Amino acid sequence: MNKLILTAILPFAAALPLASAAAPTSAFPPPAIVSGGSTPVGEHALYTESNWERISLPAEALSKLGNLRAVRLTTQHLPSNVHVALSLNSGPINTIGLNIWRGTKTEGVYQNGLFTLTNPLTGASYTFEKMVIGSAR
Repeated sequence: MNKLILTAILPFAAALPLASAAAPTSAFPPPAIVSGGSTPVGEHALYTESNWERISLPAEALSKLGNLRAVRLTTQHLPSNVHVALSLNSGPINTIGLNIWRGTKTEGVYQNGLFTLTNPLTGASYTFEKMVIGSAR
């Protein structure tokens, strides 16, 4: 009986070190939010109805993504009336501009969004989470 139990458990036990080895060894620091200049204005939240916000990307993410002109943005976990697009306006080096707006402003927004930058030419991506805030009007 004990031999049967060991036979059933050993394959699962052998897979455990492989699963933990596949986990990333270090996480990127959260990107800073900067204004039109290069001075960080915070790391907490992005605001709707703004086109001045920029994300300062960590060096590791920049090297992973490569050419920032080729990068595309997708978002998750935001209300359907919140829209986010990359801004092609020039700004401080190693930053990406964001335009954030709502289709309707009758409901407030205070929700974490998941932002993924992907370079479709290389398949490399960088994901970060930021709070998105907008008051009801």
